[in-house]
Amino acid sequence: MDTWTYIGNQIMAARQERGWSTEELARRLRTSGATMSRWQSAKQRIAFDDLEQLAKVLGKPVQFFLPGWYVDPEAVAPEIAHLTNRLSEIPAGEFRQRVADVLQRQVEILLELIPDWYVDPSAISPEIGHLIQRLNQIPTGETRDKLIENITGQVEILLQSFVEKK
Repeated sequence: MDTWTYIGNQIMAARQERGWSTEELARRLRTSGATMSRWQSAKQRIAFDDLEQLAKVLGKPVQFFLPGWYVDPEAVAPEIAHLTNRLSEIPAGEFRQRVADVLQRQVEILLELIPDWYVDPSAISPEIGHLIQRLNQIPTGETRDKLIENITGQVEILLQSFVEKK
């Protein structure tokens, strides 16, 4: 989907969320229904000034209409929202960009350190959590791999016998 189609779809979605017709939104923007229809169908590109006004009328941030720029605040973890708020206190410019770049690199490094099989500890039963902690005490290598393979095999056998008893 190209940018203009995306913007048109977002205009339509925000308009429908308000329960307004195309003509109602056009009236509120002091433009024609035909212009509004062309914006929504991506047959006419919207000027940024018009997009800013549209965002105001629809009660949305301008970023809502731009692909890849909008993140729903409800979907952001409180820690990330706090970090974003703190970063926004730094005036826009080269220094803020450098800070953001450093933070992004640190997050990338941390994510690389988390194994693909990582599971949130709060989602694991205490017994399994204890077993994982004990396994993590064994240095990575052939012995640990064999132990995990053995435990996995035993769990599979137990699960199979449990299913067969049902």
